[in-house]
Amino acid sequence: MSEKLYLMTRHTFLRALMLAFALVCVASDVSAQTRTPKGDAGARPPLNEKLRRELLCMYEAEQAARATMQDGVWPDAAERREIESLDAANTKRLTEIFRRHGFPGVRLVGKD
Repeated sequence: MSEKLYLMTRHTFLRALMLAFALVCVASDVSAQTRTPKGDAGARPPLNEKLRRELLCMYEAEQAARATMQDGVWPDAAERREIESLDAANTKRLTEIFRRHGFPGVRLVGKD
């Protein structure tokens, strides 16, 4: 593998890992303040439903782009370019979200 391809693959992997981590964190209940005993009966709705939907769409698109990899099939060059483009756009948007809102926790965007 050429060094350029290795670095590009490594960079793409790191961006995808960062995006996946951020989306998993959004989906996790990380704030003890928002937990309600005995289920979600008293849970408050997210403060920013539009942002919640946007993050869920980003997650679904990211997963769909990598669907073939779950079957053990490495993407071809065109699919890799699509994934890299999607990752770059998502990374840019997540950076904007973090700057504006801080970490998008459960209170802001909900559990899922």
